[in-house]
Amino acid sequence: MTMPASPLPLSLGELIAAVQRRWLFGLVAGALAAAAILLLAFRSVPLYEANATLTINRERKPVEFQVDRDSGVVQDSLINTYRELLLARDVLEQTIPLAGLLSNPAYAGSSEPVEVLQARVSARTVRSTWVIEITLRDEDPKVAESALQVLLDVYLAKQARLSQSRGDQTLRFLTDQVKEANERLAGMRANEAAFRAKHGILSADPDRNVHTQRLEDLARRQVDLEQKLEAQRSLVTRLKVAAKETVPGRQQAVMMEIPEIGQSDLVMIVRAMILRFEGEESMLAEKYKDRHPRMVELRGHLTAKRQQLNEAVTSSADAIRARERDLVAQAATLADEIISAKSTLAAYRESLLELRTMEQDRATQEKISDQLAARLGEETITTRLEVPDLAVTMLPKVRSEPATARKGPFLVLALVFGSVVFVGTCVAVDLLDRRLTGPEAAARLTGLPVLGTIPLVRRLPALTDESTLTSGMLAEAVRHLRTALRLALGSRRECHIVAVCSSSPGEGKSTITTLLAASLAAAGSRVLVVDGDLRQPSLHELVATPGTPGFSELLGGAEDVAPVPTGLTNLDFLGAGTVPTNPTELLHSHCLPEWIAVCRSHYDFVIIDTPPIASAPDALLLGYYADSLLLVVRERITEADVLADALVRLRPLTDHLLGVVVNGDHLTRPGYQYEVSSTAERPTGVTGVTGVGAA
Repeated sequence: MTMPASPLPLSLGELIAAVQRRWLFGLVAGALAAAAILLLAFRSVPLYEANATLTINRERKPVEFQVDRDSGVVQDSLINTYRELLLARDVLEQTIPLAGLLSNPAYAGSSEPVEVLQARVSARTVRSTWVIEITLRDEDPKVAESALQVLLDVYLAKQARLSQSRGDQTLRFLTDQVKEANERLAGMRANEAAFRAKHGILSADPDRNVHTQRLEDLARRQVDLEQKLEAQRSLVTRLKVAAKETVPGRQQAVMMEIPEIGQSDLVMIVRAMILRFEGEESMLAEKYKDRHPRMVELRGHLTAKRQQLNEAVTSSADAIRARERDLVAQAATLADEIISAKSTLAAYRESLLELRTMEQDRATQEKISDQLAARLGEETITTRLEVPDLAVTMLPKVRSEPATARKGPFLVLALVFGSVVFVGTCVAVDLLDRRLTGPEAAARLTGLPVLGTIPLVRRLPALTDESTLTSGMLAEAVRHLRTALRLALGSRRECHIVAVCSSSPGEGKSTITTLLAASLAAAGSRVLVVDGDLRQPSLHELVATPGTPGFSELLGGAEDVAPVPTGLTNLDFLGAGTVPTNPTELLHSHCLPEWIAVCRSHYDFVIIDTPPIASAPDALLLGYYADSLLLVVRERITEADVLADALVRLRPLTDHLLGVVVNGDHLTRPGYQYEVSSTAERPTGVTGVTGVGAA
């Protein structure tokens, strides 16, 4: 189910339907409106109309100030301004005493004579021209003509006075503006130069300046220093590895494998002397014993040199560590310099941004100064060539016939206005009525397809009458509903459970349930109709079959409850049973799905009547177990707000909603003369459904 669409403008068909439904309201309102127009026409005093024509004076005026350069026509804003000035209040106030209008009772009897004149004078512009047409009405044709001439004279005199001072004032103003603009421009240029000097700005390029070059040099130095520091740290690491040796003499040997230690001048000299002493020792050992003075002396020298070698190695290692510390200190100092250089560069770039803003402001000011200077020159020339803005091209002239009190136009106006009020009233009353009207409204409000439209009948024939479902427009409408239901179900052959619901009571839901079940049975399907309204059951009256024991006993667990046959072939009935005190709780019984499963093996259709959605949640519970839900609405009974609330409650069962059935349709095809109503509207003699023939 799609959500209901937003309201669209009325179509022609909907407009005609609204007029057909509400014609009486529209007729009364239209007649009153037309009568008011005619009454106003016959009671009004005839007024004579004087006309004059003015045009915008273009003599030697710069055309670009008055017309659009592309279209070549007068700008609407310009000519409309002239029109408003012509009808200004001060002009009208001066016109009234000068034209002697206060002798007219219409003006003398009003607390605001100007408003009376405003109502009687009008001016309009002729599209795409320089022309203004002005009109003044009065009971006396001569007064109308003379008053209009006075009005034009007052306006032209006012414009002449304004023209005398306007040019000088404009020139003084522009001169002052040019002077101020030039002074402001000079100040901006001085500020810009002082700013450059203060911040040492020589280059406006944020990426190519002294600060960026210095930062690049520092970055290169940092890279070189980091490489040196990395190499020095590698040497210190090897010293740490050598320090971990515990074998005597091994620590010194490992340290001497480091080129910076083993290849130092002092270490190499001492090692050479040790090697020489060791060679002498080996030669003397062949001649002398260990305690020989020569051997003792040589070994003493050898021990001293080895001690000297150890000191030289230690000194070299200390030099390596000292070099590392020195490089770390240099790296920290260099990092601080880089941070300082970056800060300086950032400040320099901020200064460049501020300078750029100053340059843009200065360029804007230069443009303003140039424009003001050019405007001053143009205004100087224009002032010398000043002419009146408006010129009278046709003097006031009065018509011989009155402009008002002509009955023909009023008759046409009354007819047109009455027709508009007629249609508008019909539409307004129809829109204000919140009740559903027609299948189109049902489809729009619900967003569901309309499966069937049951006509409005004034008297429902007895369902025991065989002709009820075999002939007539009622039978045809029910057969259409049956066909639409089968088409909506498609090629499904298994048993289908259909729950019939409505938004509120009185919409004919129970009768639609009975008619649909009878029509399906008449077509050869095995049908079970169930009265699922455990609150106010009524199907037992329609099918003339006892309703107890029934659905409530079955839900309560009774095993001897079974559907009973009706007077119609293939149609069985299960009544509501005894009205329980807890119908909603009964519908939660496990017996409900078990019983539905049993029904699927015995019937082609199970049609369940449910309580109104607005009254109880029973319809939602039954709809949950049903395969499809049919929503019944009734024209001019179902309210849009109640229907919308019901659709909100049915949202959990959106996939089950099959369509909507419109009951009591007023705008049906010729021949729809019977009404399908709820049981409360059935004649008292109707007791059952029998003799419903096949379609």
